[in-house]
Amino acid sequence: MSIRHVILVPMVIALTLFAGCETVTLTPTSTPERQAVATAVPPTVTPTSATATATTGPAPATGSSGGVIAFTSYRDDASNAEIYVMNADGTNQRRLTDNPAVDVASDWSPDGKRIAFMSNRDGDFEIYVMAADGTGQQRLTSSKGDDFWPVWSPDGAHIAFSSQRDGNDEIYVTNADGSDQRRLTNHAAEDHDPAWSPDGTQIAFASDRDGNSEIYVMDVDGAEPGSANVRRLTNNPAVDTDPAWSPDGTRIAFMSGPMGDFRIYIMDIDGSDVTQLPIGDGDGWSPAWSPDGTQIAFYSYRPGPYRDNKPVAIYVVSVDGAEPGSGDLRQLTDPATRSFHPIWRPSPPEIDVPPGPAPTLDGVIAPGEWDDARREQLTDGSELLLLHANGYLYVGIRANTKSTITGNIYVYRGDEIDILHSSAALGTATYERAQDGWQRTQDFVWRCRATTNSPTAQKERETFLQEEHWVANNGRMGTPGELEYQIEMPEGSLRLAVTYRAAAPERFYWPSGLDDDCITASDGPIPEKLRFSPEKWATARAMTAASVGVPEMVLVEAGSFQMGAADGNPDGQPVHEVHITRAFYIAKHEVTFEQYDQFCDETVGKNRPADGGWGRGNRAVTAVTWYDAVAYCNWLSEHEGLAPCYSGKGRLTQCDLAATGYRLPTEAEWEYAARGAQQSQGFKYAGSDDIDDVAWYGTPGGYAHPVGQKQPNELGLYDMSGNVWEWCWDLHGEGYYASAPASDPTGPASGSTRVRRGGGFKDDADSHGTTYRSFDGPTYLGPSNGFRLVRTK
Repeated sequence: MSIRHVILVPMVIALTLFAGCETVTLTPTSTPERQAVATAVPPTVTPTSATATATTGPAPATGSSGGVIAFTSYRDDASNAEIYVMNADGTNQRRLTDNPAVDVASDWSPDGKRIAFMSNRDGDFEIYVMAADGTGQQRLTSSKGDDFWPVWSPDGAHIAFSSQRDGNDEIYVTNADGSDQRRLTNHAAEDHDPAWSPDGTQIAFASDRDGNSEIYVMDVDGAEPGSANVRRLTNNPAVDTDPAWSPDGTRIAFMSGPMGDFRIYIMDIDGSDVTQLPIGDGDGWSPAWSPDGTQIAFYSYRPGPYRDNKPVAIYVVSVDGAEPGSGDLRQLTDPATRSFHPIWRPSPPEIDVPPGPAPTLDGVIAPGEWDDARREQLTDGSELLLLHANGYLYVGIRANTKSTITGNIYVYRGDEIDILHSSAALGTATYERAQDGWQRTQDFVWRCRATTNSPTAQKERETFLQEEHWVANNGRMGTPGELEYQIEMPEGSLRLAVTYRAAAPERFYWPSGLDDDCITASDGPIPEKLRFSPEKWATARAMTAASVGVPEMVLVEAGSFQMGAADGNPDGQPVHEVHITRAFYIAKHEVTFEQYDQFCDETVGKNRPADGGWGRGNRAVTAVTWYDAVAYCNWLSEHEGLAPCYSGKGRLTQCDLAATGYRLPTEAEWEYAARGAQQSQGFKYAGSDDIDDVAWYGTPGGYAHPVGQKQPNELGLYDMSGNVWEWCWDLHGEGYYASAPASDPTGPASGSTRVRRGGGFKDDADSHGTTYRSFDGPTYLGPSNGFRLVRTK
């Protein structure tokens, strides 16, 4: 049993478009007397010495990491642990789980939208996941032994964890949906406490395989005992455990010492330069880095060593130390609540904003003018629209209400925060960074308070906004429930937060990535000083056409060929003549992880697919369903201003082959192109009779390869044989070839499976010929299933 598990047992029996920003308050009304724009910033801690005393209360703003921390606590039931979250200054503590079992050891997904944790609610400890607000709780593992201490991979596709299912603690990994659970270590000793490196290539863990608990690191594919794949980093008589990688991947924090009286240390990733973190007089457990790498949160039984049921609290301290008495060591929770195992939510990812025609800023989101925009969902199902043009960011709000709405946009400009409030009144305010927060340097200046749209009022308003680098419509002059803004976008990106307030019902709404209690309204005059958390606001980045990952296409002229084969796969018979009457373009390469990941990053709720631990980038994407491939086609079509080919959902999906957008090839188009079309030389495989010339194949334990490394076929198409299976449009039907139409066949009218072609890296040579047919259900997440794009000319 792992050290962390031993620690846990006495406690148990007797322990985003925008990420959270810690109780932000907004301008709620249209009258100057009732504006409020206030935030609570997380503690900004300066370094502490080993003799520092923990303090509470507001901390200086300089160097603050901010954010949200998940943790475990007994605060609501002295005999039962639950998962909670709080702002990184200790405020706004709220419970996420609530059941009679023990829920503990949470970890954030890289996008901050999900939390993995362990629970014994179904008997043994198993791994569970839930949304960041505590909804959608589901179990991922189910084994005879305990599964515990889950940690997400940096791409969000996997979760590593410790398990006793095989008799002693080993490191396992599973896909994020609970599939493909496999063991990474296999040693007679106990391997536990996995921690993924930020680049996803290594896992640090603790083990007593050399007689004493030490910190080790291994490649993600695991290793057998004695392999050079596993390297020991520490070597001392104390217990070393609980490693945590710094966000930049250069250092590892861990706890070390005699059992029950740990201290926190930091070392370089080769085990050198070990230094003790100055956390004052007391122990330190479970170190967790802040997203910017400047602070570490931990829990401590202080004063004195660990005892069953003893008060325990969460603390935060700067990484680089400080002078005595600086107030750097800060206590976040009340020891009486017995709170422990803090983990910081990751920083929000950048949001790629597509280019598009600039909309007319008249307060009306007219049909067609926002078609190129990126869409983010608000908490009430409303839409936030984003696009850029000519050095400006355009923001549209289409609220899910028929009432008039008011909007607030907060823009972070380094040492300045500008706020635009739009309603019947329109105005801005400016706050500048101060020693203990943000100081107001410009009060709200109001323009056009009436609903009039007279030329004089309009001119005055436009002049004012131009001086402030804003352009906005007055919400009450446009369509109720819609707002439009234009914001200067220096150097192609800016950091901002966006909200709106509906008049009926009178509530605030914001992007769904924010915590619901992150933004609140308050009455009264505008404060002189505010506590913002701009490091948790979204960074909107102007996307160029090249960054979308447009595939290189090859023209395939119309023509005829003999489809199928007289020998080999019976499903490829009978041989029959097929006429391809429309020229089409087909991608030179299979869709890659790099291209597909962009689609996932820009699609709300879409997670990146698993890569099997072999890496992403230019490798052919795998583990995508047929439905995933169809969704990607429409997404890329919309990015390029092309008419999407697909409509409908699920089994009702329809394809308009005449549309200009991207789509999957029909089976006939795929085979015609794989054979070389009118340039065909009659090869068995796509480009050669020697499979080794053109295909990756026959490696059941292998992996998808970077595209374009083998020889192409006659048309210059790569990997049509091998690497990954490629989805086609057609439904599969037995005996279809016997009755298929002679011209442009598209498959049978009904069926439950879809055709895939080309063979994959796991399969033998027989399945890689240009005539070989295979099929799978459209929801199948095959580890070697990918796809290739076509477009009708």
